[in-house]
Amino acid sequence: MIESIPKSLRMHPNTRKRRLGKALGVTLACVSLSMTALPVAAAAELPEPAEPASLASSVLADFRETLAKRAATTGDEGVAELARFDALDDSQRAELADFFLGINEDTVKPGATASATIGGDTSRVSEGNFTWESTEGSSDGAGSALTARTARTARSAPTARATTKSVWVSHWFKFAGIKITEVKVAGTYTVSGGKATKINSYACTVVKNIDPMAEVTSSKNGSYIANGKANLECKITVKRGAPTPWGPIAWSTKEGIQFLRANGAGKVEASGLP
Repeated sequence: MIESIPKSLRMHPNTRKRRLGKALGVTLACVSLSMTALPVAAAAELPEPAEPASLASSVLADFRETLAKRAATTGDEGVAELARFDALDDSQRAELADFFLGINEDTVKPGATASATIGGDTSRVSEGNFTWESTEGSSDGAGSALTARTARTARSAPTARATTKSVWVSHWFKFAGIKITEVKVAGTYTVSGGKATKINSYACTVVKNIDPMAEVTSSKNGSYIANGKANLECKITVKRGAPTPWGPIAWSTKEGIQFLRANGAGKVEASGLP
């Protein structure tokens, strides 16, 4: 399950969002102009920076626009998420805006009052309006039946022919039922004698990110075999910032490791995104 990764995973703002950054860029414009020794009057003619309320309204408008576009192309899921956003009350909208703007970023994580639900291959932890979820699986339907079959094969034929297993795990983050980000690690490995013996390939993917104020990337951090189990790691990097007329300016950069550990039966034993 997702426990804390940069408390969210988010996407780089696009050109459409530059109107939000114009106000934030004013301060930098003033600094730049002052360094060229222009008269103070020239800087005074620049518009005043936008109030926080204006920034919050702008970022929420951008977010809704993204949801509306997705609703038109992704079917029922997109329509449902747009409806959930439109149903948010003023308090929820303010909390979501603070999250996007980085105001409450460090406090958005499972706490002492978090509730956890685990069922099948899916786990979920909720804290107020925020939810962290994960799900896992394999291409050959690894489960109790496959585990038992593999165990019998290992006991009766320790030198059995090598086979290939495929596994994956996805972690995502939601606000009031709206999925904002999702990252996935998936790979294949060789099994012989009931144990993982070789990593064949794996991939790290940002499946979804509609956070208007952050850029998210996922890259390979390493893979290895330990104690007969396959381990896959992805480095998740989150750059949170604000757009300006001159391009994005990052407020912060945070990193975390998404991992997956799978056994010789082709089953995911552990995964996480600390």
